[in-house]
Amino acid sequence: MTAFTITAFTLLSGIVRSQGSDSVIIRAMHDEMKRNMTELKYEGFERPFYVAYSIEDRQQYTMIAVLGSLLRSSYERQRGKNVRVLVGDYEFNDESLDNNSFSPPEPNEIELPLDDDYFGIRRSLWVTTDYVYKSAARQYKQNLEVLEQKKKTIAEMPHRTFAKKPSGRIINKAAPYTVDVPKLENYVRVLSQEFANYPAIEHSSVYVAFDDGHKYFVNSEGMVAITPDRWASVHLYAMTKTAEGEAIQEQVIHNAFTPDQLPSIEKMKEEVKRLCTYVTSAPIPRFEDEYNGPVLIVGKAVAHLFARTLFQSKDALIASNMLPDPRGYRSSADQTSIETRIGKSIVPAGITVRSLPHLSSFEGTPLAGSYAIDDEGVVPENETILIEKGILRTLLNDRSKIKEFENANGHSSGPGVIDVFIDNGSDMSVLKRALIEEARKDGQEYAIILVESPDIAGGVHAIRISVADGKEQTFRAPQAGNIELKDLRELKGASSQRRAYNIPFGSDKPASFIVPEAILLKEFEVSNENTTYFKDEQYISSPLNK
Repeated sequence: MTAFTITAFTLLSGIVRSQGSDSVIIRAMHDEMKRNMTELKYEGFERPFYVAYSIEDRQQYTMIAVLGSLLRSSYERQRGKNVRVLVGDYEFNDESLDNNSFSPPEPNEIELPLDDDYFGIRRSLWVTTDYVYKSAARQYKQNLEVLEQKKKTIAEMPHRTFAKKPSGRIINKAAPYTVDVPKLENYVRVLSQEFANYPAIEHSSVYVAFDDGHKYFVNSEGMVAITPDRWASVHLYAMTKTAEGEAIQEQVIHNAFTPDQLPSIEKMKEEVKRLCTYVTSAPIPRFEDEYNGPVLIVGKAVAHLFARTLFQSKDALIASNMLPDPRGYRSSADQTSIETRIGKSIVPAGITVRSLPHLSSFEGTPLAGSYAIDDEGVVPENETILIEKGILRTLLNDRSKIKEFENANGHSSGPGVIDVFIDNGSDMSVLKRALIEEARKDGQEYAIILVESPDIAGGVHAIRISVADGKEQTFRAPQAGNIELKDLRELKGASSQRRAYNIPFGSDKPASFIVPEAILLKEFEVSNENTTYFKDEQYISSPLNK
């Protein structure tokens, strides 16, 4: 069973870490794991056959400023752990018949010490291991009783196995990085002061965050890993309101691995100017139509579309861990047929989708989704082909397997870095002409381009192009529809230019998608966003309005 994650949150300043930090952490993890593998046994219950420990050790820096004044400058140490204990064997264990593999919180839990205290770390791991083992051992005994009651063998029951993986040693220590706190504080102060030149903006802020640390992993198979966990970002935010009370808000986000890789102050001043001009200019009219026809999708919206379609739809390219409900009810495992289509064509022949988990940058863009080892201690291949020339080859999978064809390919951490390549790319002018022609053949009065800027991350705009004379008009706040894998068969073209984007994907670290800069779909739904806004009367103007 997998334990809940426990994290020690303590606000500190000026922590000095010992030179032997890594050896202390790894040694404590290894020694406690070894002790539990040899000594952990309760009367009437089986011993564990697998134990894994992971520890995340991070420093977090956060600076926020508004109109030239620093609102927050904080430093926080975090040290968190995860403990997994399996009872039984690789073919049949406590997780084999149980869809709920997470233990509830333990009231007697001991948090990890932030100091490099060998026995303190072992004590914390010990108490969690003891609790998780009890839960796993009881569940395994119940699983054996189920087999006995049903008078069936393991092979006759739908069940989950745990894949065997080779051991290894990955020591990938990041070079020490010294954070220049006064420099970062000045960075956000100076940039936030630029917003004072735009009194029509009601709210603004500049935010810088930097997480710096390492992840430690050991398991009873002999895997030992230390990998860096480092990521920096700067956010610009601006908001104003229309006369009707609708909030117009946008943000600019830049990502890097370290603060010194973030854009310079001078470059960011230009970003502030562009953002403020965009927000305070005459409001772009809202999209009020209902449209279903040819659409050209451009920029970051392409990455979001592929993220949803490939990994968040009912046909997601992720192997399901859910077992059928024994009572006969339909479960999520029964609601997708994607696994039955391996080896078959599922999208146009020109589309190839690959996972590239070790790729750390693409044409100068850092890829936040890259990783050397997943959360279960599996080292993924440099490349896993999911779709090859339209044919489904495999699915992302963790170590839990329900079907024989599933391969534990090191993706328990999520998609990571995904490359979507489409053959026979065209330049934007060709795609735009093809869009208008498709709209004409479809009997539409106009065609739609959906644009999401790679830098301004507030949302998507719709550009309406007249089929008759090619005139364009931009609208804001369109409601873009969702598509499924089968809808990609309506793909009519893609840009030859490709870009990388880091986008949120249900965790504290984004996934990375390398995609064409634009794709043309024959049919896509765009509608209006039905939202009611209430005007907030102000009886005295902002003091910035001199």
